[in-house]
Amino acid sequence: MKNKKTFLEKIKEELVKATAEVIAENKETEKWHLEHYKKPQKPKTKKEINEQSWRLVQKRLPRLLEKHAPLYDKKWDYKKESPWFKELENYTLKELEFIITSFSWHVIHEMREHHHYRIEKEYLAILNTVFGQRKYLLRKRFKYTKENIKKILWVNKRLIECFKKGYKEARLAGEPLKERKQNKDPFLDDCGANIRVYPFLLKYNAKEKYWDEPAGNFPRMNMDEVLNSVIPETASQWSKTDLDDDVSWTECLEGDVFEKNRICYAFHNLLCHSPWSLADIVRIKEFWTEVEVLHQNMDQKRYYGYCCDPFDVLRK
Repeated sequence: MKNKKTFLEKIKEELVKATAEVIAENKETEKWHLEHYKKPQKPKTKKEINEQSWRLVQKRLPRLLEKHAPLYDKKWDYKKESPWFKELENYTLKELEFIITSFSWHVIHEMREHHHYRIEKEYLAILNTVFGQRKYLLRKRFKYTKENIKKILWVNKRLIECFKKGYKEARLAGEPLKERKQNKDPFLDDCGANIRVYPFLLKYNAKEKYWDEPAGNFPRMNMDEVLNSVIPETASQWSKTDLDDDVSWTECLEGDVFEKNRICYAFHNLLCHSPWSLADIVRIKEFWTEVEVLHQNMDQKRYYGYCCDPFDVLRK
């Protein structure tokens, strides 16, 4: 019996087919152009053909992945390892990242809209397992060197400071809303705020002498671009415990040094509830803090159960 092709082999096979289709289509276009305009059309470059081919592949990959690895197949015995997870174990880190970066920008950004462990769309849930295997390999390789420990503590400190700044800004923006609510504003039945901090991996442009976001080979993203794009909304949120010096979240970290330092909930969320590994976290160069102030109105005034201020930013 012939061995089943791996998903990586199917991606590469699909790319060969797509390239052949693009070349054939371009030949037909050139032929039509010559017949109608009586002069040859400028041929597509290899780069343009590669871009067109990857666009075709990226349109087909979600369905191809669902067909290759049906995550909810009832025939699978979850007490034993499934064929898909066995296949993942045989991939190298480079191969896992090739699979991840083969998907479109749109698919990668969809990952951000779902909780890391509650992804509804099947192909996103399956792709999530590829991220998980990548994170597992990086975790096995990670060394708690003095430099890495220093970087982990620096990221943790910056997250705390960023959320403190965000909290202060949210409170400042919310003061007029609280006053409006107390004065029986005709619209404002409730108000609240969401505070999120997004870390960024950056690349230094030595020629221009500035830091910039990493760029892949369009239409494909590189792995750092993916990581910047894929942090779930829930993994970027904070907790009121981040303002409490007595609460520390040291899960997933090894070493007594972390017991002596307060690890914030935001760091825990990034490490334990997102595709980022410690190897990624120690490379963080920038943080984006976002404060979203919410205005809420209940038209019939019958329901007050919904709270749009989950962390009571504006309720004190």
